[in-house]
Amino acid sequence: MIHRLDPGELQYAYTMMFAIEEINNSSELLPGITLGYSIFDSCPSIPLSVRASLNLMNGWNGMEGEGSCKKLTVQAVIGETTSTSTIGIASTMGAFHIPVISHSATCACLSNRKEYESFFRTIPSDLYQSQALAKLVKHFGWTWVGAIRTNSDYGNGGMATFLKAAKKEGVCVEYSLPIYRTDPRKWFLKVVDIIKKSSSKVIVAFADGTDLDILIKELYLQNVTGLQWVGSEGWITYRYIASPVNYAVVQGAVGFAAHNAHVPGLQEFLVNSRPSTQPYDQGLVELWENVFSCTLIPGAEAPAQDLVTSCSGKESLRETQSRFTDVSDASLLNNIYKATYAVAHALHQLLTCQDAKGPFENNSCADRGNIEPWQVLHYLTQVNFTTKIGETVSFDDMGDPAARYALVNWQMDESSYIRFETIGDYDASQAEGQQFKMKPAVSAVWAGQQTQVPRSICSESCLPGTRRAFVKGKAICCFDCIPCADGEFSNSTTLIFYHYRLTPIVRANNSELSFLLLFSLTLCFLCSLTFIVRPSDWSCMLRHTAFGITFVLLMLSTQRWSEQGLALLPLLLVASFSKSEERVCSLMGEPEEPQLFKTGDIILGGIFSFQSNWKTVELTYAHRPLPLQCTSLNFRAFQYAQAMLFAIEEINNSTDLLPGITLGYMMYDTCGSIARSVRVALALTDVNEETASLSDNPCRGSVPAIIGEASSSPCMAISTVLGPFYIPLVSHFATCACLSNKVRYPSFLRTIPSDYYQSRALAQMVKHFGWTWVGAIRSSDDYGTNGMATFTDTATQLGICLEYSVSFFRTDPSEKIQRIINIIKGSTSRVIVTFLSYTDLEILIEEFAHHNLTGYQWVGTEAWISDSVTATTEGHYILDGSVGLAIPKAEVSGLREFMLDVKPLNSSGEKLFTQFWETAFHCSFKRTKETAGSQKECTGYEDLAGLENSFNDMSLMPIFNNVYKGVYAIAHSLHNILGCGQKCSNTASPDPFTILQNIKNIHFKTKEGEEVYFNENGDPAAKYDIINWQPKKDGSVEFVTIGLYDASLPEDKQLNLDNKTFNWANNSKKVPVSICSGTCDSGTRKVLQKGKPVCCYDCIPCAEGEVSNTTEWSCMLRHTAFGITFVLCISCVLGKTLAVLMAFKATLPGMLSTQRWSEQGLALLQLLLVVSFSKSEKQVCSLMGEPEEPQLFKTGDIILGGIFSFHSNWKTVESTYARRPLPLQCTSLNFRAFQYAQAMLFAIEEINNSTDLLPGITLGYMIYDACGSIARSVRVALALTDVNEETASLSDKPCRGSVPAIMGETSSSPCMAISTVLGPFYIPLVSHFATCACLSNKVKYPSFLRTIPSDYYQSRALAQMVKHFGWTWVGAIRSSDDYGTNGMAIFTDTATQLGICLEYSVSFFRTDPAEKIKRIIDIIKGSTSRVIVTFLSHMDLEILIEEFAHHNLTGYQWVGTEAWISDSVTATTEGHYILDGSVGLAIPKAEVTGLREFMLHVKPLNSSGEKLFTKFWETAFHCSFKWTKETAGSQKECTGYEDIAGLENSFNDMSLMPIFNNVYKGVYAIAHSLHNILGCGQKCSNTASPDPFTILQNIKKIHFKTKEGEEVYFNENGDPAAKYDIINWQPKKDGSVEFVTIGLYDASLPEDKQLNLDNKTFNWANNSKKVPVSICSGTCDSGTRKVLQKGKPVCCYDCIPCAEGEISNRTDSITCVRCHPEFWSNERRDDCEKKETEFLSFTEIMGSILTLSSLIGACLTATVAFIFFRHRNTPIVKANNSELSFLLLFSLTLCFLCSLTFIGRPSDWSCMLRHTAFGITFVLCISCVLGKTLAVLMAFKATLPGSNLMKWFGPSRQRIVVLAFTFIQVGICIVWLTANPPYPFKNLRHFKDKIILECALGSPIGFWAVLGYIGLLALLCFILAFLARKLPDNFNEAKFITFSMLIFCAVWMTFIPAYVSSPGKFSVAVEIFAILASSFGLLFCIFFPKCYIILFKPEINTKKNMMDKKS
Repeated sequence: MIHRLDPGELQYAYTMMFAIEEINNSSELLPGITLGYSIFDSCPSIPLSVRASLNLMNGWNGMEGEGSCKKLTVQAVIGETTSTSTIGIASTMGAFHIPVISHSATCACLSNRKEYESFFRTIPSDLYQSQALAKLVKHFGWTWVGAIRTNSDYGNGGMATFLKAAKKEGVCVEYSLPIYRTDPRKWFLKVVDIIKKSSSKVIVAFADGTDLDILIKELYLQNVTGLQWVGSEGWITYRYIASPVNYAVVQGAVGFAAHNAHVPGLQEFLVNSRPSTQPYDQGLVELWENVFSCTLIPGAEAPAQDLVTSCSGKESLRETQSRFTDVSDASLLNNIYKATYAVAHALHQLLTCQDAKGPFENNSCADRGNIEPWQVLHYLTQVNFTTKIGETVSFDDMGDPAARYALVNWQMDESSYIRFETIGDYDASQAEGQQFKMKPAVSAVWAGQQTQVPRSICSESCLPGTRRAFVKGKAICCFDCIPCADGEFSNSTTLIFYHYRLTPIVRANNSELSFLLLFSLTLCFLCSLTFIVRPSDWSCMLRHTAFGITFVLLMLSTQRWSEQGLALLPLLLVASFSKSEERVCSLMGEPEEPQLFKTGDIILGGIFSFQSNWKTVELTYAHRPLPLQCTSLNFRAFQYAQAMLFAIEEINNSTDLLPGITLGYMMYDTCGSIARSVRVALALTDVNEETASLSDNPCRGSVPAIIGEASSSPCMAISTVLGPFYIPLVSHFATCACLSNKVRYPSFLRTIPSDYYQSRALAQMVKHFGWTWVGAIRSSDDYGTNGMATFTDTATQLGICLEYSVSFFRTDPSEKIQRIINIIKGSTSRVIVTFLSYTDLEILIEEFAHHNLTGYQWVGTEAWISDSVTATTEGHYILDGSVGLAIPKAEVSGLREFMLDVKPLNSSGEKLFTQFWETAFHCSFKRTKETAGSQKECTGYEDLAGLENSFNDMSLMPIFNNVYKGVYAIAHSLHNILGCGQKCSNTASPDPFTILQNIKNIHFKTKEGEEVYFNENGDPAAKYDIINWQPKKDGSVEFVTIGLYDASLPEDKQLNLDNKTFNWANNSKKVPVSICSGTCDSGTRKVLQKGKPVCCYDCIPCAEGEVSNTTEWSCMLRHTAFGITFVLCISCVLGKTLAVLMAFKATLPGMLSTQRWSEQGLALLQLLLVVSFSKSEKQVCSLMGEPEEPQLFKTGDIILGGIFSFHSNWKTVESTYARRPLPLQCTSLNFRAFQYAQAMLFAIEEINNSTDLLPGITLGYMIYDACGSIARSVRVALALTDVNEETASLSDKPCRGSVPAIMGETSSSPCMAISTVLGPFYIPLVSHFATCACLSNKVKYPSFLRTIPSDYYQSRALAQMVKHFGWTWVGAIRSSDDYGTNGMAIFTDTATQLGICLEYSVSFFRTDPAEKIKRIIDIIKGSTSRVIVTFLSHMDLEILIEEFAHHNLTGYQWVGTEAWISDSVTATTEGHYILDGSVGLAIPKAEVTGLREFMLHVKPLNSSGEKLFTKFWETAFHCSFKWTKETAGSQKECTGYEDIAGLENSFNDMSLMPIFNNVYKGVYAIAHSLHNILGCGQKCSNTASPDPFTILQNIKKIHFKTKEGEEVYFNENGDPAAKYDIINWQPKKDGSVEFVTIGLYDASLPEDKQLNLDNKTFNWANNSKKVPVSICSGTCDSGTRKVLQKGKPVCCYDCIPCAEGEISNRTDSITCVRCHPEFWSNERRDDCEKKETEFLSFTEIMGSILTLSSLIGACLTATVAFIFFRHRNTPIVKANNSELSFLLLFSLTLCFLCSLTFIGRPSDWSCMLRHTAFGITFVLCISCVLGKTLAVLMAFKATLPGSNLMKWFGPSRQRIVVLAFTFIQVGICIVWLTANPPYPFKNLRHFKDKIILECALGSPIGFWAVLGYIGLLALLCFILAFLARKLPDNFNEAKFITFSMLIFCAVWMTFIPAYVSSPGKFSVAVEIFAILASSFGLLFCIFFPKCYIILFKPEINTKKNMMDKKS
């Protein structure tokens, strides 16, 4: 693994060195004292951090020479940078009271003085920063934000606090995502995708700079910019990420950082640093070599031939630019500086302490010669000084500094340098509201370089008159604004007047009207908004009606109430007009005509691109835009259409499918345009053949289904439009995976597989051929974008990298094609994967051919891989050797012949046929002289089969087959719906929704035997042929099938390739290679290339002494091989030298023996030398504090460790550090821990006595007491890492061996601390009762295992059990430790998924004050939930239960965990009755043979731990071994022979036998691991204790059975199988509790079978036998729906009745379903009933009265006519133009009778007859009156001298006038009836519960023309009669005509408002009334006076009287 130097961390180290040097040179601070330092590299790794801290505790110093260690006393530690590593260090150091001061660890958790008592920091806690960020976000009005955090303690803790603070501020978080630098790229891409899809515009990032840098780079690559970033100090001033690339993404970012500071002299110190002056600083050496690109060889010259530049270490950093020397942001450097000075000041105070005035015991001072760290800790708490730059340094009780931040803004200056501009400050010490201050003089820059603050909200504020309605499943910031209900209003404007309503000025201005006026004014302003939005049904109706009503209300509010009656008329007008009639379809633009059409009983729609392009016209909108001008005839679309026609014709000729039904079709051309696709789709929703005017065409029937389109994008648009109408769209070639989304495209189906499968198949195929480095080109439409996205995801999973991915569309300019070509030319990949349509590819290929871009291996999709047109394109050779996927080959018998017989086209689309024929044969049917030379004349008999074009090409037969299957699918669906057998029982076209429901369920075989069906997404089965382009000798291409892909098979069998010869690019027979980097050979390793994907790397040789080998012994081999071989070499040289010396000495007298020794002992000497030198030296350990002694101990060959809490508590002593802190004083003896220890001892003794397991090996043990303290747990765990018995001085005690494994601890939190410390040493820790799910994290706790299941399973099991009993509203109590917090977190998540809501969730710990318990009790008392779920330890629960009993909190159903549910001690606690009826999970019952007896035989304790045994015995028997007379009264004397079996206490209680069994299994697991490692058979071949790492590796693989038959093994997380008993507390008569097993939970089973409950009698709370109910809201009955209660969880809702016309026919319905328009909801709103049909009939009273009136009128008219006829020769009749009078009477009779046509059920003829008969008869009537009036005038004028007018207006002319006027009306009526006649229709709008049968006008223009013409004649007649009113009375009947016309006009003027405001049949009655009233008016006014004279005054009926003139 390569560790990259971090210059920033090196800079921190040198800042510390600078501060130390400055202090050492100071004469005021620590004069005469020299500070040293020992700085370690943590890499950064938690295990290495802990390891480094242990080295510092042991005083390690590697500079004193090899082989020896000098003890150095470390008084304090500065560091670490990250919170997670600091937690590990502080946990380790805290146990030994060594101060740890961090400059950058901000996690709020570190302020916990109980866990981290020696921790300090010079940077504020994240608690303040998180709250400040929340206030900042709120300050700028951002209530809808996203959140990113580093997945570490820093990020998770900080974000958790931010989320809480944000919630209080009313800020909602759309998403919260973790990231970490080691996460795979796939996760970062997923985060980017979530950000892209989110609607929030602000991202709050609580992240480390290194992690965020990776995410920002990914966002940059995908061009995700313009978002406003809000940052924490972890990155906001992190200069390393402030690059121009990153600035493009996070420009304008704001966030909090420590105030920047200048440390005088620091930069000079940094730039003057030299490796030559720091010879042991490897970090500086590496920096030097990186900065100067050289190799540092101190004191020597580099060889001349060396290619690498050498450097001396004397170069200057001054002229270089590196992060090491950059102090522009010195905030964290200043923190280190302050931390170092804080330690110095503490030491200064300690060393200057005056004797007898010291802070320690007896006013003493510290021993200056032996300073202890705890003494320094004391003085650190009192530090308070000012630095030389004027900054005050001090720590509060938590070890934190004052919280002050600078608000920083990222800004770029003109030189492109990124500045961190301070634009504000935050000071947590200030009062609320004054903490946050902006600097007005400094302007901020926001995202996108904007100067305005961006907006980020989920929903806009609701305007007055509306209220918020929260959106289900979303945060409270997301709501809809719905209008207030009738009688309610919301208005902020009236607040001032309301507040001062009793003041004189308000009361004097008629306050009631003033409030109404203000209300109406508000509505006036708001109604203008209805004119702005997109027109819809409701907005169109609302616009003018709202305007009219509000303005009338406004006007009337300014008048007296008595005048408000005027509102009636406008209100009626508005109400009548706002009543929507039957929905009418208004045709926009010109109507669309189908290209191919044929009638039938049922008409199917077809949409194809008969032409593939269109003329681009720039619209200026100076005139109406012209229709799309389509170009480029597309023969493929003709083939698709022919396939559809063939299928329809085949079905029509079939006797088995749809017998007696004829299918027709309407096919439209889309020209490849999406807009036109939508237009013709809408045309297919209205297919009736009758014509109507464009103005008010009613919505008519749609086609039942549509076939088409070929492309995905048009299909998406069409499906979006047709979706609301549920019209099925069946596509044969639209493959985009997005179309499988049934929420967006509910009516879309297809007969071609989705690209989801094709994309995955392509990726698998690319991987199969070994291509890991590819390029990609896609169409820039939905098909290409979605397909390539799926391919990219799959490719990334398979380890394939994309070098480039570019998009293209056929209309793109040539410059873009050139860019693509340049990208490909510059690439190194040789494979191009395409997601292109054939149209786009053809354009690209032609350009590629011009640039000769050959030699690339193309991978294609079904869109072009088997397309013969593409294979004949100019330049197709570019694609030779292509491979890809195609639709499997298919054949439809008869289709080929049908296509070539193109006559069906001729019969249904003449224009299209003509264009097709002319294009195909290059001829013209309309040949002219001009075209004679260029074109021949078409005859229509040309031979189509002899043509060579794409229409004759049948290579796309699989696609034609898809069209064929689509038509048959619709036909089969119709067949089923219409109940067809031998004949169809119904021939009416069913509604599309019914077809859509049915077509999804069809399953049939075609005549070729192919199965056709659709899955739930409307997709068919996914199968593909794998095609290879193989060029033939003639230059053409053969599509060779080389394999098959079947998505229905298992993944490893989906891709099947044949053993055929492949043809690759350049006609090669060898698979091309396309990789970024080759395989790295042995001896090298991969190093990723900077800025490139993971497929690109360099292979660099391993360093000297290193190998690349996967075996585990390589680490051991490195230095040992080096050492042994070199020592062997030197030993040989030494041996040769000695041999020479001895040979010389041997020549001297008496030296024979020496020679002999030389010969014999030389080998021994050499061997000793080799062995001694090759043996690694032992690490020296220093003991900190007092040594720990085990409570229980026994020697053995191998010693196991044990950690149990024999005491459950300890005395709390507030440490002032005035003296050395005393060891922990443990209290409260815990008998349970004795039981656990006994179980461990029993297992060890059983193993030692076994001949099968570890024969010949004796296990010993060392068991320590943790006292329930985390700090002590860590301390005793460290003691177990050094277990030899020999003693050594504290200064240089050698590091000794550790125990191979440890059993314990019981609780999760201690286990986490112990595992953190033991992790770097890989010592297995096997716990029997630590259940926290967090311990399964093998990154943080690599050596932890357990024999009890993880709480992950228990939490999920509890949630499932709660759900099973129907409890959806519960409370929760947890222990405030890792066990409770993590367990409850998982329970909460699972409960939320299951629909369970938590009313409250509170935490508690046994040491909490009484006030907290009181708060918990108050919360429970105030709650409505009756179930309490607990994640509590038994000790915490016992304290709570006692308090609950005092408050009599009974009647609650408790749900418990394994921690207490089967605990007998809890069941005997005072107040245990509170828990009666509890249910919960327990470890399954178990029995260990012999363990019970062993526990009661307690002597083994006596032999191994005398002190503990004594204390146990005295506590158990309440006696004392040290009995004196003074204690005789209170205690008896212990004998040691008391009967422990007779005791009644928890030690004798065996209810926790399952937990004892866990201890037993843990010991046996370690023993089995040892047995395997030591190679034990009948005897163990090795007795030495193996190293812990080997045991850890082996123990994970063990799998054995205990003697009771229970299987023991661990999964990859070190957890056992998860099984639980479900326990019910059932009280017995004697008051005790029985734990009854009522079920089992087994996590290994499928989810629906995991929870199994027995059929036993349950006992619930209050001894009830009935399951308690705990819900927030009851079940909503049918007829109601749920509405969430504001501010409460989703379980709390109100049940409100469905609105009228809506129903819900099931309980707990979320929505109500609207009834079909012809149905209405019943009173209960649970069923739709048929609406009552209403029309004006003859039988009802109103109809009868009107009929009678009509007949009476006709009879009266006939009577008058009879009278006139009888007296036709009398003067009065003759004088009144008898001919016109009779005609008038005839027309009046018709007028009376025509009213009868308005009565009765409307029909086609009655609707047409009504208004036409009425119009013609009335015009005839008024024409006669007009003729009479003219006759009167002319007669009068004729009496004047010289007048001959009567000659021009005689009887014949009068007849002509009457007929002329009447024929004009007849003409109007004829036009009306021809163009758009009235027709009957069902009015569903006027009445909610009734259907009004009435006549629609058809054309309103015709109707108003008829009425207008009548009105015009009436007005003319009225004017003429009015002019003639003063003629002599005897002669003049003009005044009667005037009066009659006045009545006529009055009637018809009042008719208009009455007609439009009358609902339903009453409008018909109003019209009849108007006809009758006007007819009676004419009859009475004109004829009754004359009849009166004729009948009653015959004496004046004389000629003389008629001739008399009166003035």
